[in-house]
This record gives sequence, structure tokens and C-alpha cells, in this order.
Amino acid sequence: MLEELEGVRVQLISQLDTLTGSLDSSQGIGNQKIAQLKEEYNNIIRRQYPRKIPGADPCKRLPAEIFLEIVQDATDLGRGCSISRVLWLTNVSTTWQNALLSAPTLWTTIDLHNRIPRQQLELELSVALHLSGNAPLHLRIESPYPMWPNDYEMLRPHRARIAKFSLSYIFDAM
Repeated sequence: MLEELEGVRVQLISQLDTLTGSLDSSQGIGNQKIAQLKEEYNNIIRRQYPRKIPGADPCKRLPAEIFLEIVQDATDLGRGCSISRVLWLTNVSTTWQNALLSAPTLWTTIDLHNRIPRQQLELELSVALHLSGNAPLHLRIESPYPMWPNDYEMLRPHRARIAKFSLSYIFDAM
């Protein structure tokens, strides 16, 4: 049964990829077909991987400090906790959302770099500054990074909280 579902799942993903690559936003019928295929795909995933496994939620079973340390390790990109990854984990469940949003230490490492779009970076900075509460901050700037006036203005009220500051320069070997 699971092997059959897996075959159908792979086939649906292939159809979705093909359809999404060949459509523009003005093709309503194609968009309806994509929505239908996505729904079929989600139903297969639900049947393959039932959501309710009694007692399996680590957020409920583990002490909070251990759970949060696991989240930090899981979201570490080799340079500290990734704000966007922690935000993504808040979608797991309401329990996870409450635990993660109320843990200031998850939001204290702030990376400023030019590897993600400017608007996303500003949003992440704003979220981190808010959710870190009064906890000490670790600010890391990877240069070349064009500091915008918004960055300075958002950081200014929190400058006393900056406990650690790292600046690294990435050389472009052209």
C-alpha cells in the first residue's frame, strides 16, 4: 500500500512541476489543475504519514531547555541560529509556535549579510530585535554589506544589548 502511494506521489509531483513550469498567472484552468493536484498530493502524504503519533511531540515530552537546544542545533547553519528557519518551525503546531516565540535566546544572533533579499533581511532583523526581548545580542556583519539607514535606526535603541559584535570580510577571488 505505501509503495503504491509513493508511486502516485512521485507521479503527482512530476505533473505539478511540469504544469507550474509551463503556466503563467493568466491561465485559470491550469491553476485549477495545479490546485487539484496539490490537494491529491496532500491527501497521499496524510495517508502515508499520519500526523497523530501519541506522545511523539518533542516539545511536549522534553524539558523546555533541551527542546530549545535541539531547535538551535537544527537551525544552525554553521554560523548560529537562522531566524528564518526558526520562524518556519513555528508552523509545526501551536505548541511549537508558543514555545519558540517565547524563547528570547533563539532570536539573539543576528546576521547581516547580502545573501538574502534586502526586504527579508530587514524583516528578520525586526523580528529578532522584538522577540529577543532584553536578552544580550550577538550581531554579525558580513562585509561587503551595505548598511542602510533603516538598519542603524532599528539597531540604535538596542545598542546597549549588543554583547558580541563580529565583522568578517568576504574576499571575492575574481
